[in-house]
Amino acid sequence: MTRHEIEAFVGHYIRGWNNHDVEALTAFYDDNAILVSPVFGELRGRDAIELSYRRFFAEWPNFSTQLVRLCQIRN
Repeated sequence: MTRHEIEAFVGHYIRGWNNHDVEALTAFYDDNAILVSPVFGELRGRDAIELSYRRFFAEWPNFSTQLVRLCQIRN
């Protein structure tokens, strides 16, 4: 990915979190994805991941985040 593509990806992801847009966030995952969450444990599949976002936003309705710095990775 180019830096521009990474910035667009991260921007989309953060907007999803700040808008509590479960559909936008869930779109990042494959049907067979496995996500290990410190809050919800191991989640298997897009449906489980979607449910975790819904539960998260229900529990923390005022949650928001921001990007402070996007680091450059050097090879």
